[in-house]
Amino acid sequence: MRTSCTLAILIIYCLQNYAHAKLLPEDVIKEENYPVETHSIETEDGYLLTVHRIPNEFGIPVYLQHGILSSSLNWLGIGKRRSLPYYLWDHGFDVWIGNSRGNSYSKGHKSFKITDPEFWDFSWHEVGKYDLPAIISHIVDATKQRIFYIGHSLGVTKFAVMANQKPEVAKHVRATIGLAPAVYEKNIKQPLVRALSRFRKEFKSAAGFLRIHEFFGQNIIFDVMRKNICAIPALGTWACSNFMFFLFGYSPKQLNYDLLPTYLSEFPDGTSVKLFVHWLQQMHTDNFENFDYGRDMNLKMYNSSEPPRYNLTKIETPIAVFYSDNDLITDEKDTTRFYNEIPNKLGLYNVGHSFNHGDFLHGINATELVYQKILDIFLTILIQEEESEAKIVTQSILDVPKYNFIN
Repeated sequence: MRTSCTLAILIIYCLQNYAHAKLLPEDVIKEENYPVETHSIETEDGYLLTVHRIPNEFGIPVYLQHGILSSSLNWLGIGKRRSLPYYLWDHGFDVWIGNSRGNSYSKGHKSFKITDPEFWDFSWHEVGKYDLPAIISHIVDATKQRIFYIGHSLGVTKFAVMANQKPEVAKHVRATIGLAPAVYEKNIKQPLVRALSRFRKEFKSAAGFLRIHEFFGQNIIFDVMRKNICAIPALGTWACSNFMFFLFGYSPKQLNYDLLPTYLSEFPDGTSVKLFVHWLQQMHTDNFENFDYGRDMNLKMYNSSEPPRYNLTKIETPIAVFYSDNDLITDEKDTTRFYNEIPNKLGLYNVGHSFNHGDFLHGINATELVYQKILDIFLTILIQEEESEAKIVTQSILDVPKYNFIN
C-alpha cells in the first residue's frame, strides 16, 4: 500500500513536470534599479553554479543561501528597500546570492547532462561540502575580505556541513545568521511532509524504479495556479493564500496578498530526489547525520552500519539564530537544540508576530522584525573587530623596545 501511494505521487509529478519560462534574478534586480553581476563558479566535483551579486565596491561581502526547493529569486520577493539583499546593499554591504546545484540557475556540470542520473546523485551533504566552499572561496578571492553568511532553512544545514567538513573555508566567515534553521527536524509540524517522511524509503525506491532523479523543478502546474487560480477575485486569493498557509504556517498579517503570484513564481524550484529524501531522513532520526544508504551500503560508504553524525561543537563561526513558534517547517525544540550545541553563540531570537517559515523572506514586517536586528549584529561585530585591531596596533607600539639616547 505504501509503495502504491508513493508510485501514484511520483507518476502525478512526472505528468506535471513540464518546464516553463523562468524569471531571471538578474532581470528582477535590474528592474529595481540595483547594479547586478552574474558569476559562474565551478565546484571541486564539477558542478557549475550561478551566483548573483549586487556589488558594493567598498562594502563588506554578505552571502545569502536559500533553503530547499528555492533559489536566489526567493530573496527578492518583497521588493526595493524591503527584501533582505536590497536592504543590506542600501546599508553599504556587498551582496552575493547563491544557487545550489540542481535548481533552475545551477543546472550545469562539466561532465554530466541534467538527463544523466549521475548529475542528481547529491544530497545537502554535497552542497555543504562542495558548493559552499567553492562559492565562499570565490567571494573571498574577488573581494579580499572575510564574509558574513545568512542561511534560510536548509541553507543553515548546508553551512553546518561546510563548517564541519571544511573548517579552513569556514574561517573566512565572520559570523552566520540562521533564519529558521532546519538542522534538526524531529518535531516538524507540517502534516504532509511529516507523513511523507514515514515512507521515505518507499519514496526513494519508487523514484529509482521510475528513473526520476529531479524533485519538483519549476513546472507548469504552479504556473497555471499563479496566472489563473490566484487571479480569480476573492476566491483565487483565498485558495492561494491558504495553500501558502498550509505549507508554512497560518500567518495572514504577514502575507502581502498582492504579491501571491510573485511568491508562486519563485517556489518551488527543484532539487534532487536524494536531497529531498535526506531531508525526510532528518524527520525520522533524532540525529544530524550523513545520508542513510541502508546497512550494507553504509558499510561500504562509511565503514559503519549507521551514517556518521556531524559534530556541531566543531563549528567555530559565531552564529545567531532566528525562529518563530508559528513555523510549521522548523520547530522551536529543534531550533533550540541546534543553538545549544553550537559553541559560539550570538543570540537566539524568537521573532513572534505569528511568523511562518516563509515570512523570514516575504513577511510584511520582516524588515523591521528581522533584518534590522541582523544589521545590528553585523555592525556590532565590525565595531568589535575594529576595536580589537586598534588594541593590537596599540600593543605592538607599546611592545617596541625603548632605547636611551645620549646626546
